[in-house]
Amino acid sequence: MDLTLAKLENGVRLLPFSIEAVAWLQTHFDDQAWPAVLSGKAKLSLESMPSLTAAAGEAGLRVAVLAA
Repeated sequence: MDLTLAKLENGVRLLPFSIEAVAWLQTHFDDQAWPAVLSGKAKLSLESMPSLTAAAGEAGLRVAVLAA
């Protein structure tokens, strides 16, 4: 698994598990977000999950979605 999206009550937590996922995420987030992204503390809206999952899959990443 390259990237896990963990559903929360009010958002989605990003958990990158491969260097490919980290490199891909680097193209989607600015420098200020990196500490949260790399530590697994980045949280996005639930509305962004479908497009993020689709884009990551199209980039060849293996994505898992964990239910809340």
